[in-house]
Amino acid sequence: MARQFHQIAYDDSDPGLLHTVDYRVGEFDNQQLWTGASLEGPLPEGLKLVARGRPVDWFPNPLSLPICSERLLAFIERRAAAHIQVFDAPLFDESGAPILGYKLLNLTQKLSCLDRKRSQPQWGDLVLTGSRVPPEAHLFRVRSTSSEVICSDALARDLVGQGITGLVFVRLATS
Repeated sequence: MARQFHQIAYDDSDPGLLHTVDYRVGEFDNQQLWTGASLEGPLPEGLKLVARGRPVDWFPNPLSLPICSERLLAFIERRAAAHIQVFDAPLFDESGAPILGYKLLNLTQKLSCLDRKRSQPQWGDLVLTGSRVPPEAHLFRVRSTSSEVICSDALARDLVGQGITGLVFVRLATS
C-alpha cells in the first residue's frame, strides 16, 4: 500500500479560537521559512503577531508560518524532530504581553515530490509522487509550491483523537 499524505490546513469552524488580528515583520522575510533551509541565530525582533481568542494547537496566520502549541510540538517531535528547527513564537496579545506556550517551526525538509502532470498547485491541488518521499519524512514542504505544510499519514494518525485543535488534514492524492 502506498504511503498517504495530508496537507495541514487551519480549521476555521470555531471563530473564537486564537487567531491573528495584526502583525509586523520588520526586516524579516517570512518566505525564508518556506525554503527548507536552516536559519542561523534567533528570529529577528521585528517579527510580531498579535492575536486574540482561546488557546489553539495550530495557530493560523497570514504569513503562513507553522506555529503550534507546545502540546502539538511534542507529538510532531516524535516523528519529525530531525527535520525541524524550533523557535519561540513571536505571539503577543493586544496589550503587548507575550502569549506563551507556542513555537514557530522551520521545516528543514523541502522535497521534490510534486507530480507535475497531475497537480495544479495554483489551485491548491497537489498530487505527490509517493516514491520520492523518504520513509523518515513526516512533516515537510514541497518544492515548486510555496507555503503548504504536508504531513505523513502516520503523523496524522498520531494526532487524531488527541484533542488537537485548529487543524484539519486534507488528504492528498499520490501517484
